[in-house]
Amino acid sequence: MDQHSALCFVLPTGIILAYFVAALAPNMEAANAILPTYVVTCLYFGGLLMTFDSMPPCWAWYSNIDFIRYGWGTLMMNQFQDNDPIWVDNRTVLEFYGVSASHASSYHETGAAVADSDAAVAST
Repeated sequence: MDQHSALCFVLPTGIILAYFVAALAPNMEAANAILPTYVVTCLYFGGLLMTFDSMPPCWAWYSNIDFIRYGWGTLMMNQFQDNDPIWVDNRTVLEFYGVSASHASSYHETGAAVADSDAAVAST
């Protein structure tokens, strides 16, 4: 999956999330409070601000349902899979952030599922 595919996954997901929160919120003020709060928690558990190794075990499940994780992980795999320099503590960039080749299949499968659903929506 390339950067464009990752963008095509994360951007519509964010828009859908905004519509979902707006539909459930009782008013605009509540929606304006709920959406940023949820997105900030997604940023923390997406893997960039808090690495997967440093997450508390009781919160590890949250990163698996975090839509930002898959877009960010795909971007990291795209940038560093073929050229992964040694970075911190004699570990490569992907090792430091906990994004490995074993996770690549989940990023690709998630992106493929979204692409299939986008194609189905576009054809209707």
